[in-house]
Amino acid sequence: MANASGAEIQSSLPAARKRSLRLLVVLLILVFAGFALWRILTTGERTGREQETPAIPVGAAKVVKGNIREILSGLGTVTPLATVTVQAQIAGILMSVGFKEGQIVKEGDFLAQIDDRPYVALKQQYEGQLVHDQAVLDQARTDLVRYQTLAKQNSIARQQYEDQVFIVKQSEGTVATDKGLIAQQALNIYYCHL
Repeated sequence: MANASGAEIQSSLPAARKRSLRLLVVLLILVFAGFALWRILTTGERTGREQETPAIPVGAAKVVKGNIREILSGLGTVTPLATVTVQAQIAGILMSVGFKEGQIVKEGDFLAQIDDRPYVALKQQYEGQLVHDQAVLDQARTDLVRYQTLAKQNSIARQQYEDQVFIVKQSEGTVATDKGLIAQQALNIYYCHL
């Protein structure tokens, strides 16, 4: 009996170690997740402060007629009033750039054109699929009207009529999906013009 209780104690030790090891792993995961969350939140606060634009100093002087003596002593450094990073919403080949380096641009000015041909071709494909799926839907609706008449006369099984109702709903869903794909491609084409 003494040997049996000794074996039970030995077999329970690995289970206790496993539980404590699991607890330790869970605690480490929570600590790392908390640290990552803290880093994300504090980084967001810093970038918000960094985005504030500093005031640009403005001076005033009297206007006088005369020669202006301008002396250029070297190449020097030009610093812009403001710098903007533009990121495209989509990926593609850059076809043209609408500005020169150092040029002052205003909101709404043409900056760049990304090749929109893949998106136009895909949109045309989805439009063709919509025409096909719309025809399938129209045919399913016509069959449903026929089945309704036959079901009222008890000329067909009720299940056949109910199946046709579901076929119409499936076709309506397919048409709605096609319209969404076309709208997505139209948006991608719009995003090609920056």
